[in-house]
Amino acid sequence: MKALLLLAIFAAISQAYIIPTWTIYNTYAGYFKPTAVLALNNPQLNTIETINVCGTANSNTQVNNFSYQVGQGSVVWYSGVINVPPQFVFSGASYCFDYTFVVPPTAKPGFVVYLTLNNGTNGLATVQVNFNV
Repeated sequence: MKALLLLAIFAAISQAYIIPTWTIYNTYAGYFKPTAVLALNNPQLNTIETINVCGTANSNTQVNNFSYQVGQGSVVWYSGVINVPPQFVFSGASYCFDYTFVVPPTAKPGFVVYLTLNNGTNGLATVQVNFNV
């Protein structure tokens, strides 16, 4: 009975997120290495999407904000910086952050999101996340 319950819980969790196509775009000085990127939903036009990025610190650092850029090809639809409460992340520790945005109506057939974790004004790592709609 416990095994069946665990299987049902695992199935529910695995259906809650999708794993989009993503790459490490830049690790700058190697402070942070992204290890997983999850999306809450399959993106649809004019809907809200959330991306979760997790990784491991390769050295002691402080996280102050992350920047984002959403677009298609060389066209940037919107970009900005989201401040987070300053947090020290020690070497070997995991750190995750979320980004929620609206998928633009012009996103067909796909779009790209760049997320950069920052220590003040210095980039720690950038992840490129590709979506198809």
